[in-house]
Amino acid sequence: MLGAALSRVVLEDPDQLSELRAARMEAAGSLLSRLESDELGADVPEVLSNSNSTADRSMLILVAARADADTLRSLIRDTAAMSHGASRRFSLEVLLSRYAEIDPYDAIDLLRELRLDGSFLGTIYSTWADNDPASALRSLQTITDADDARTIAMALLEALGGDDIAAEKIEASLPPDFDPVRFRLDVLASEAETSPHTAFDEAMAIEDDATRARALMRIAPVFAKVDPSAALAAGELINDWDQKWRFQSQVMRDWAREDPAAVMQYIRGLVGSARRETRFATYAYDILADHDPAGFLEFAVELPARQRLHAQNLAMAAWGRNDSAAALQALEQLPTGQHRQLIGAFARGYGQSDPDGAILWAKSLDSRNSDVVIEVISSLSKTDPERAVQLAAEIDNDQERGEVLAHISMRTAYSANDPGRVANAILQLPDSDAKDRALANLTQSWGNMDPESALQWLINQGEGIHPERYGELGRTLAYSDPVSAAAMTGSIPAAARGAWIANVASGYAEVDPVGSLNWVRQFQGQPEYEGALVAAAHAAAEHDPQAVLALVGAVQDTNNAAAITGAAVGAWSLSNPSAAASWAQSQTIEQVRSAAITGVARQWATQDAAAAGRWVMKLESGPLRDDALAAVVASQSRNANPDPSLFDAFTSDTARQQAVLRAIYSVARRDRDAARVLLDDYVKDPALRRQGEQVLSRTGH
Repeated sequence: MLGAALSRVVLEDPDQLSELRAARMEAAGSLLSRLESDELGADVPEVLSNSNSTADRSMLILVAARADADTLRSLIRDTAAMSHGASRRFSLEVLLSRYAEIDPYDAIDLLRELRLDGSFLGTIYSTWADNDPASALRSLQTITDADDARTIAMALLEALGGDDIAAEKIEASLPPDFDPVRFRLDVLASEAETSPHTAFDEAMAIEDDATRARALMRIAPVFAKVDPSAALAAGELINDWDQKWRFQSQVMRDWAREDPAAVMQYIRGLVGSARRETRFATYAYDILADHDPAGFLEFAVELPARQRLHAQNLAMAAWGRNDSAAALQALEQLPTGQHRQLIGAFARGYGQSDPDGAILWAKSLDSRNSDVVIEVISSLSKTDPERAVQLAAEIDNDQERGEVLAHISMRTAYSANDPGRVANAILQLPDSDAKDRALANLTQSWGNMDPESALQWLINQGEGIHPERYGELGRTLAYSDPVSAAAMTGSIPAAARGAWIANVASGYAEVDPVGSLNWVRQFQGQPEYEGALVAAAHAAAEHDPQAVLALVGAVQDTNNAAAITGAAVGAWSLSNPSAAASWAQSQTIEQVRSAAITGVARQWATQDAAAAGRWVMKLESGPLRDDALAAVVASQSRNANPDPSLFDAFTSDTARQQAVLRAIYSVARRDRDAARVLLDDYVKDPALRRQGEQVLSRTGH
């Protein structure tokens, strides 16, 4: 190109500079004329792609400045079709910027049509704001994509001056659904590039803890790039421990990526000191180990004992990944004790880079090193979990095979790998307890990360999955989104429906007890009803005990009915013990009546022991009243010595002695002598007396 040739001219005087400028203008005009007359033909790609030198770029800018809208659209289309690179990007920025001067709306439409990267929106809006800031701000309000809105807002900030006034204008023009806090944090991070201390002080002044934590983490990588030592020192001003370690750890890690040698020198200065920064230095060790495993292994001997072994393991694992032959040679030269400490780390690294070679090496060792095989296979789960499952299945020892499968399943769910692929591999294994445990670990962990995809995988397997897997996942999903979990019930296989409904009800009740109870009502009369009701009722009882008790009559299993009743009637007794007592006495099913009366007595006595005692004394004598008396005695004993008249009201001497023994546990903590009197006066059974003596002996003299 002419521009490239002109750039080689040696400028010796102003006249020569003027001549060069004129030549460039003439060249640009000629180039533009050829473009407009379609004479350039195949030379267009070369013109647009060769924008590497200053002269070439100047030529492109001159062409863009003189082009009309039609020519610009043509140039932008041609440039967009080129392979990605710095020249393409620069050319697009120049051409789009010029097009935005002519018609920003058409420039945006063309960008969308060509599916250009959203970052080019910043170029268009920056130019637009230079010419018509009000229109550019109004357009920002219409953006629906959050990432696009973020790009545009930051471009406008720079174009409008980058000060507080500009930020306020932009914040007032953000789309309705855009989080203004996110924009303010972007502004703060931008400020940190030039004034990190000021940005840090502004972040520290934020009152809301969560927002302050977000702000500090946005600033950390910027501050680390500008002045990492100052950033670590500033971190000491953070009072919140969690925010402090997150900030300083991030700074240390970013610094280690940029300048590992400087970080190691910094750590050397901390060794032996009591400065708290030493704790945050450890978070950069893995980066330092990856950068230079051999050098970091040597460096590790300088570290404090509590950090040395950790650092050495990281170094040996990294070395095993990067150069297994050299790492193995170094490992074999270590003293026996250190060799034993680091062989597992080497196995992990070696297994990640060359699993076949690592397995052969591990199997060549004597039986005392069987753990090394486990380390190799477990490490492979990071990069090739399906292969790790296959290798684990070949382990002869059942316990070792189970340990490796469990490790693989847990690690897979929290990695970038597709858990479904690993679940499929585990599913193909022969049936065993190890397989069941691995699948349970995987689906539960997977459910914590992505419950919808985990559930879809289960459903795709049909009836071949144990119902408990559905139940575990249903409970996990209900904790985070009970409405969605409830809505998925219709897609659950019939065999797993009961486990799913009961567990969803349980998780639902933790979030919305009353809502859970209402959801469970729809299953009344169906086989799944009782399990779901029991799961929901215990949590819902505290919030709406009468609603729970209204459902007890539909429960067929008397044990379930009694369990629900005890929880609900106790909660009711906290607010209206008389009404709860009347309801309890009206029950006709013996187990339910017993659970209700005992529950009322126990809870009522915690509020008004005398009133609870009077009510119990009016009950018909017999085992049920004895149970209620025991509940009142137990409640009274927690805070005071029990009323002796209650002991005389027991029908059964055995029940009385058992109630006294339970009271002794509480009374002895406050008044050992009073507990001794209770034991001597009422407990005659030798076995019960021995228990009472043991209680008294533990309280001292």
